[in-house]
Amino acid sequence: MKNFYLITLALFLLTTITSAQDRLPQDYTSPDEVITLSADMTFDQAFDILSRISYEKENKTIIDPAKRKGRIDVQIVNLPWKNAFEVILKAHRLGYVEHEQFYEITGEAVQKSPEEMIISLTSREVLIEAVFFEADKSALAESGIDWTFLMSSSTFSGSFGVDGATGVSDEIVEGSFGYNNNTGTGEMDVTGMLRAFESKNLGRILAQPQIIVISGKEGKIQVGQDFSIKTRDFAGNVIDNFFSTGTILQVKPVVYLEDNVPFIHLTIHAERSSAMPDVVSTVINKSVASTEALLVDGEITTLGGLYTREFLTVRKGVPYLKDLPWWVFGLRYVFGQNLKDVSDKELLVVLKASILPDLRARQAKRRAKTMGDEFQENRKLYQDKVDQNWNQGIEASEKLE
Repeated sequence: MKNFYLITLALFLLTTITSAQDRLPQDYTSPDEVITLSADMTFDQAFDILSRISYEKENKTIIDPAKRKGRIDVQIVNLPWKNAFEVILKAHRLGYVEHEQFYEITGEAVQKSPEEMIISLTSREVLIEAVFFEADKSALAESGIDWTFLMSSSTFSGSFGVDGATGVSDEIVEGSFGYNNNTGTGEMDVTGMLRAFESKNLGRILAQPQIIVISGKEGKIQVGQDFSIKTRDFAGNVIDNFFSTGTILQVKPVVYLEDNVPFIHLTIHAERSSAMPDVVSTVINKSVASTEALLVDGEITTLGGLYTREFLTVRKGVPYLKDLPWWVFGLRYVFGQNLKDVSDKELLVVLKASILPDLRARQAKRRAKTMGDEFQENRKLYQDKVDQNWNQGIEASEKLE
């Protein structure tokens, strides 16, 4: 009997130890459930990847009744697929309901304005004219120029002249203009002044793009480049995630009409960024400005304060001798030296928004022009016919005589 109890106890302990060894840790996640998603990925792409993993692990798919197409705008790095799914939904104030065979995404659909939903003959378009000017901050300070008046609340007009600061004899720029900025927007053409600054090496105009955007839609201007970072998905496939850098401007104009006065609600997002490759990862340096402005037709608004800092190494000294190779008696170290220069750059963005005629007005204008051309053509044909009949009458009278 004693041996029976000992054998039973031994079997019980052996079974307990074996089951404990087979049991995985509570927070263990299988590597094929870990996922990485780029913020630039769209909803349908992300939900498709998550749905495949969900079907493989739980035999359930993910269904989005609203069929969202925008970007997820959330960077997912090495998260379990279920956590990644919940993070994406939470970031956009969405939820989900778990059914027997699928997950249903719930949440209120994004309410769109009438300008976004309806495209008709009366839909308005907005011409966005932009000027990107990169100024050398130190050069402007030496010249005594401060252009904060562009964003100040003031009204003035007259002639102006900007001379160099003390010890600088060059005349920077001169001219005349009128300026009204009571609402934070200007009524002036600053392109000429910026070109004058550029001619004096105080900065440079990076670009002058123009785009036409439908009211309620988003337009994007980028002066720069895209770079990619290679990552691996849950299946081990290499994926290129692209990121945009440079000078990026996103605008969304909406045209309103009140008391027969058309005006524009302009949403602006400006970004100045650059990529810095590193041994471990790539660092993106960003300067971002976002704002909203109300403009009447043809008004100007400005964005400033996007700074970047550049570190340059400049070789100075006696010409030719400072550039000799090091093995020529070391003369390059006697007649030259390396100087480190720090250059601060400021980006100024000048935007002008103009409301274009709708399709009906443009069609009416083309029709009026066509009718005018037809009238002139018929008039010319009629005049030619009258002249021909007149000449024939003269010839007939001469024959009778």
